[in-house]
Amino acid sequence: MSNALCAMAAATAPTAPAGTQPSQADCAGMHPLLLGLVAVGLCVLLVWIIRRAAHPGKVSLRQGPGRRNRVHPLHVLGILAAMFLSAAAAQGALLAAFGPDPSDPAAEAVKVRLAIAAGAVSATVWLVAGLIVAAVTFRHGLARGLGLSCRRWLYDTARGTLAYLAILPVCVGLNLAMVSLFDAVGIKVKVHVVLEHIQAFPVEWKALSVLSTVVLAPLSEEVFFRGIFQSMLRRWTRGPWPAVLGASALFAAFHIGQPQAIPSLFALAVAMGYNYERTGRLFAPILIHAVFNAVNLYVWTTS
Repeated sequence: MSNALCAMAAATAPTAPAGTQPSQADCAGMHPLLLGLVAVGLCVLLVWIIRRAAHPGKVSLRQGPGRRNRVHPLHVLGILAAMFLSAAAAQGALLAAFGPDPSDPAAEAVKVRLAIAAGAVSATVWLVAGLIVAAVTFRHGLARGLGLSCRRWLYDTARGTLAYLAILPVCVGLNLAMVSLFDAVGIKVKVHVVLEHIQAFPVEWKALSVLSTVVLAPLSEEVFFRGIFQSMLRRWTRGPWPAVLGASALFAAFHIGQPQAIPSLFALAVAMGYNYERTGRLFAPILIHAVFNAVNLYVWTTS
């Protein structure tokens, strides 16, 4: 697994303090699964480009379903405040109750586990706060308004899978470029500390890490970034692409702890925002996000 792919795998791990770059020995060679997915993804991406060149009207997103809402910046700030405050409160409470003795050799590992638990709590609060705001600000509620619906789950599953495959080569390429740039200027690639410890975790902590990364993070982040923030921007700008790009920029900025991953995460977010605008439903973006996180976590832990 190359340095770039190590960075990509770390980009969307559960919330934890940023650590440092893994050793070169840990990142030698590309994982076979990721290599295969990138190869398939290049084919899917090529087909998508050809189809969009033949039918360019769909790229404009003007035919996408509307989402009438009354989301205000104060709603957005309130959701973020609930998330950040709950994270701080949960981490403080957990450290107070279960915090290790600083002299304990396993103190760092315990702190990382508590950070995972606090991250799961804050993600849950983030999701609940987002759903409450959406329920009262979207004219047609959560299902028809926000698009939190499984009404066409088979179509959305196929669409989300193909979209993940198509955007993966772009994400990998951007990571390769950014890590090469960081290496050239002598900047260390940062990854989450949690990934340095996850392989030594007991089964229950590994399970919580997977739950946080593959379920809670995609649900909470897609409801907020795509469902709420992108919908608000679309109402303001009266155009889908400014909304997609604005929400994608904020999504990427939230991962500033891994600066080398920002361009690839921006590209991923554009793909998720595009599919949200095409369908008006969150199923495909959530699936793209979940598969991206799951594959990266698997690649990291099996490399």
